[in-house]
Amino acid sequence: MIETKDLALTIEKQVPGELVTNALAIKAFVEERIKDYAPENFYDDPDRAKKERSVLNAASKELNTRRLALEREFMAPFDEFKSIIKETTGRIDYASSKLDEIVKAVEETQKAEKRLCIEEIYKGMNFDLAPLDRLFDQKWLNKGTKLKEVEYEMDAKIKKIYSDIEIIEALPEDAIEVKAQYLETLDIGAALGMAQRLKANRERIAQEARDREERQHQERLRDQAIILGEDAERGSKADHMATLAAEALGIPKDPIIEYTLTFRGTKSQLVALRQYMTSLGIEYEKVV
Repeated sequence: MIETKDLALTIEKQVPGELVTNALAIKAFVEERIKDYAPENFYDDPDRAKKERSVLNAASKELNTRRLALEREFMAPFDEFKSIIKETTGRIDYASSKLDEIVKAVEETQKAEKRLCIEEIYKGMNFDLAPLDRLFDQKWLNKGTKLKEVEYEMDAKIKKIYSDIEIIEALPEDAIEVKAQYLETLDIGAALGMAQRLKANRERIAQEARDREERQHQERLRDQAIILGEDAERGSKADHMATLAAEALGIPKDPIIEYTLTFRGTKSQLVALRQYMTSLGIEYEKVV
């Protein structure tokens, strides 16, 4: 069997990397001579500037190429060491992943068995307003969660549901619709929000009905005013002719006539109308 201590990496021999070159001397040489290549020294001789530029570019390229070669040579031992370790950890990780499959398979089996136990506990609760999935908490399947804890939390959830339903049933309106919504979601906040929306919609509908009735009432009054004006105009002409006829025949100028009308208004308005008609000496008959 492999143990962590068996994989403790030790250094059997280590020689600190050491590379002795003339890099510093080259740097000092360049810093000393580079001032000879200042641009102002070549303004009058562009051909020489072009030639010297080629020399500098070639020198830089050669120096960098040599640096890369030394770097590869210097790092070769470490790259080999790195490759060996990477291959070794890969083999270890592969073996671990296969064991992980076994562990997870066992855990899934244990969770399935525990789920069956939880379902039996739920059946014993004699609660059918919502399926178990609505109440289920995945942590109940954890190995550290005891069935007694599951039973306690399940009972608390059921009691809260009953408490929420009592709140909903106390609503003055829409209790049935709101309860149906609640049982779909078990969200008391969303259910009460629905109750508020239903109430607001009902108030809007009632207000619209009142507005419509008032609008129709005003339209009828306008129609009545138009008809009254037309009747008055026709009556004026008829009265004139009746007056002439009455004078010719010697009969009263203002004859008694009879109308049948239906009035619509509030109780106080109709009482005032009757009083006004009575004060004018107009006879009327109340038809029930």
